[in-house]
Amino acid sequence: MYEMKTTVVKVPGAFRNVYLDIETEKLLKPVRRWKVTTVGVAAGGSITVIDGDDEIEVLAAAAQAIPTGSVVRYAATREFDEMVLRGRFANARRAHLAKPTYPAMPGAEQITWLNLKPGYGTRNRMDVPGREIPAARNDGRWPKAMAHNLRDVAELILRDGEPDGVCVAWCYKVLNHATFAANFFHW
Repeated sequence: MYEMKTTVVKVPGAFRNVYLDIETEKLLKPVRRWKVTTVGVAAGGSITVIDGDDEIEVLAAAAQAIPTGSVVRYAATREFDEMVLRGRFANARRAHLAKPTYPAMPGAEQITWLNLKPGYGTRNRMDVPGREIPAARNDGRWPKAMAHNLRDVAELILRDGEPDGVCVAWCYKVLNHATFAANFFHW
């Protein structure tokens, strides 16, 4: 177990809106659910990546990174990111829970969420696949796991954020250069 780590990456240029992406770990006991381990939030000219083993601490930090009154944009099948953060995602084959049952991000029920749906898909072949993120966080690939989240958020900015030319160039560099993205995550 390690302490929560927060990295704020300044995004050159300009983009609009607020974007979010999460990384999770599937828990089987005491109940089957998805535990939030990493949250990336793009807002106000930067991307904040929050990572930790204490889910409640990560969720609280994520809530703080989202400006009040924002519409939070994300891309997920079955509203996964939103419903996990709202504590209402059961599993892929069941309806969402009517009320929060699992740890939820403070204020998640009051946020206006906008699901952009999956589909952008520019990915560096050196990236850690999403299903490997839980292992990568603990086996020496932590910078690459965090770079994966940073890339997911950069994709959302490119797709929907009306980025200016400087921002576009930076996002493509994050997406296409493995070491550039991972170098933001060294302690």
